[in-house]
Amino acid sequence: MKLEKIEEIQNFDNKNFVHPWEYMKDVGQ
Repeated sequence: MKLEKIEEIQNFDNKNFVHPWEYMKDVGQ
Protein backbone atom coordinates (compact mmCIF):
# COMPACT_ATOMS: atom_id res chain seq x y z
CA MET A 1 0.00 0.00 0.00
CA LYS A 2 1.26 3.44 -0.89
CA LEU A 3 1.18 6.01 1.89
CA GLU A 4 -0.31 8.54 -0.52
CA LYS A 5 -3.19 6.19 -1.21
CA ILE A 6 -3.84 5.61 2.49
CA GLU A 7 -3.83 9.36 3.15
CA GLU A 8 -6.29 9.87 0.31
CA ILE A 9 -8.64 7.25 1.69
CA GLN A 10 -8.35 8.55 5.26
CA ASN A 11 -9.09 12.04 3.97
CA PHE A 12 -12.24 10.66 2.41
CA ASP A 13 -13.03 8.58 5.49
CA ASN A 14 -15.62 9.37 8.16
CA LYS A 15 -16.84 7.79 11.40
CA ASN A 16 -19.70 5.90 9.71
CA PHE A 17 -17.64 4.42 6.87
CA VAL A 18 -15.16 1.55 7.12
CA HIS A 19 -12.83 1.96 4.18
CA PRO A 20 -11.58 -1.02 2.11
CA TRP A 21 -8.15 -1.22 3.80
CA GLU A 22 -9.76 -1.62 7.22
CA TYR A 23 -12.19 -4.21 5.86
CA MET A 24 -9.40 -6.15 4.15
CA LYS A 25 -7.36 -6.03 7.36
CA ASP A 26 -10.41 -7.45 9.19
CA VAL A 27 -10.87 -10.38 6.83
CA GLY A 28 -7.14 -11.02 6.92
CA GLN A 29 -6.09 -10.21 3.38
